[in-house]
Amino acid sequence: LDMFLDGDLRIRMVAPGPEEHTTRPRDLHQVTAKWNAYFQRNGEMIASTKAGSMPVATGGTAGGEVQFTIDNGEVMVPIELAIKEMTKGSKAILLATDTWGKGPLLPSGNPVLQGAAVRVEIDLLDFSGDPGPDDATVEQAIEIAGKLKELGTKALSGAVT
Repeated sequence: LDMFLDGDLRIRMVAPGPEEHTTRPRDLHQVTAKWNAYFQRNGEMIASTKAGSMPVATGGTAGGEVQFTIDNGEVMVPIELAIKEMTKGSKAILLATDTWGKGPLLPSGNPVLQGAAVRVEIDLLDFSGDPGPDDATVEQAIEIAGKLKELGTKALSGAVT
């Protein structure tokens, strides 16, 4: 899947998740995943989290379980975009050019190597959060709408004098 049809950000599903898992993570979902990253310049691998050729802070380690919230800026955008295309239990390979290979590799930090293309092998282990409009049952949609109405009412009552 070429995300923007320009070759800069590509995602290839390597293994689908189990059949019973059809929903995908959305913004603000809590995600548990693991990944290894490989960095290239001029077509040559210069570093890898798997090979231990670069230091990786803890708070999740590359190759180990990482927990973060989608769309909170905790990990680089290409990883978030790839995970949004996955289902629980699936595996994917993300290929991002140096244009997209920016930002934190882990919630604890570890920026990617600037000016390097990145290949990330991702396993989506689990995610949780409110279901989206397409995923919710009627009962869930009514419950979510009620929560949003209550939040809106509270916000307006404080704003109106």
